[in-house]
Amino acid sequence: MKLKAVVTITCIVFAIFSCKQTVPDPIRYNADHCNNCGMTISNPVFAALLFTKKGRTYKFDDIACLMSFKKDNADKAVGASIYLANFIKSNELIPLEKTFLIKGGTIKSPMGGNTLAFDNQASAQHYATEINAEYVTWNSIDKP
Repeated sequence: MKLKAVVTITCIVFAIFSCKQTVPDPIRYNADHCNNCGMTISNPVFAALLFTKKGRTYKFDDIACLMSFKKDNADKAVGASIYLANFIKSNELIPLEKTFLIKGGTIKSPMGGNTLAFDNQASAQHYATEINAEYVTWNSIDKP
């Protein structure tokens, strides 16, 4: 009976620790540091996150840091999910596939990425006009 309990507990412990994480860790503003430049992530408007296929979360204070990290760590970026801070709801991270991006104008981000993400096209176009920025696609700014 004792052996059965030990085997059962061992299997449960193994199952718990062998499961990979399925959602990224949230960014803790003013506590987490950028995985590229080391700065404290303090402005939720420009934050970004890379979530690898293996379940590892990498956090960034700017889209420019995310792109630099991807370039220097191509192995980690393959198949990874990218999340960007929603400008309208800055504590919300949205999947890259659902973002609408604007760049330039009067946008001043911590590391010069100068890009904002929105969860809808109308808001992105409205702010682009308001702050003299241009509407861009991810492919146009994510150059190797």
